[in-house]
Amino acid sequence: MKKIISLVATIALLTVGAGISFAGDGEKVFKKKCKGCHTTTAKKKMGPGLKGVFGRESAIAGTLDDAGLTAYLKDPKAVNKKAKMPNLKLEDDQITSVIEYLKTL
Repeated sequence: MKKIISLVATIALLTVGAGISFAGDGEKVFKKKCKGCHTTTAKKKMGPGLKGVFGRESAIAGTLDDAGLTAYLKDPKAVNKKAKMPNLKLEDDQITSVIEYLKTL
């Protein structure tokens, strides 16, 4: 029983650690690809401020949850032809990382 508890605890810690790593990588991607148009505060730049963006509803992108953000970051115009955001051609791991980072804002 102790071995099972240890195994479950180890898996839980690794999962949390992976989330932190993804968020750190996401911050790097954000600074390189997103910061020119977006802020990490509520203040609008060219695009909207992204503080508290995760879970928000957007007239352009729909629900900004994991699935909604993934679809929008893959190809904004495929989600909504009126989207002003360009397709940044992000890799899947970059999209996952950026989403994990956005969850921390």
